[in-house]
Amino acid sequence: MDTVSSLVCLADKALIIKYIKQALAVLLELQENCCEKGRSYILDY
Repeated sequence: MDTVSSLVCLADKALIIKYIKQALAVLLELQENCCEKGRSYILDY
């Protein structure tokens, strides 16, 4: 039982991290769209 519950706990943590990464990616995209400097820098790069 302990191994099963710890595996479930790890799976939950992985899902949370996945959602956090997705949220960060969306925020970064929004920032890039709002920031002219950021957009021109990315295009130049």
